[in-house]
Amino acid sequence: MTIVKNRLRFIEKFLSRFNPQFSKKQMAVFRDFIYAMFIDYKRLSLSAIANNANINYQKLQYFFSESDWNINELNNIRVKILQNQRTTHAHNNGVLAIDDTACPKPYAKHTEGAQVQYCGPSGKQENCNVAVARCFVSNSKHFPVDFKSYLPITKKGVTKKGGRKKGGQSDFLGLPLGLKTMLLPVNLATLSRL
Repeated sequence: MTIVKNRLRFIEKFLSRFNPQFSKKQMAVFRDFIYAMFIDYKRLSLSAIANNANINYQKLQYFFSESDWNINELNNIRVKILQNQRTTHAHNNGVLAIDDTACPKPYAKHTEGAQVQYCGPSGKQENCNVAVARCFVSNSKHFPVDFKSYLPITKKGVTKKGGRKKGGQSDFLGLPLGLKTMLLPVNLATLSRL
């Protein structure tokens, strides 16, 4: 990999916390991917990352689509890292912000989750992907806690992936699509359970 000639100690220390979640081959791809995120991209995609960071595209594609690792465990480690840092840990004077965001996908015919649904940026229904995020917010800091795709309901009550959903609800805290930002008081015990 030609992104950084020498490994950076602070990044290696950060990455070492994720070692138990990956095999050696997976960890090598994860490490390359993290270093590759320091490059500016005109349009971020696995292909652009592979080309700019000199990473084998097939290994990168396999890592994200087929490789066996648990996204929830990675997120738990990330939140623990934030909680253990003096500058990023949550405190009782913050709120949990819940917000949805949409990305228009006018030409995406086969993209998972992209369907005609309400798209906030355009203010109308159009083909888009929607995600719901939970973030800790206070006067001095904010950081993402969780981020999940919203898979819309089809007329038959089945998502494109084939899973059954409750009519008109997100699988994320049961919140309806098109919600406005929601602020909830949060304490450290609540945040650790998310």
